[in-house]
Amino acid sequence: MKEPDHSSPKWTFVAQFSDGTVTRMTTFCANGKLDLERGIAVARGAYQSKTGNNKPPPLVAAKFIEPGYNDKILKEYNAADLEEVETAEPETAEEAGRAGAALAGAHDARWGLTPDLFKREEQRAAAELQRHSSR
Repeated sequence: MKEPDHSSPKWTFVAQFSDGTVTRMTTFCANGKLDLERGIAVARGAYQSKTGNNKPPPLVAAKFIEPGYNDKILKEYNAADLEEVETAEPETAEEAGRAGAALAGAHDARWGLTPDLFKREEQRAAAELQRHSSR
């Protein structure tokens, strides 16, 4: 059996927030190492996009999984593990930039989707859906 290529973004970070919201985001982890900070940043960005809430509540549980038939759990985190990472200050400017880039990645700047444009597109799609469902 061929070993999976863990250097590519095939892992999913599943996060549960204290309000019950759950996000699932594919998270790139360089060199086959799980990147909890990136997972948290991407989950918070997904929460903001999903709910429109600018300040996500604390995370209460999370895990990295390898998506597939049984979603193999690679590592699980409890609220204390997550709080320790969420409250840690970045040690370097590079780490701070990486966390910011991960949050911005939820809106995928490569495609020109700034947070404002992304929000307008969501609103446009919702209005379009409303028009079609009212027919």
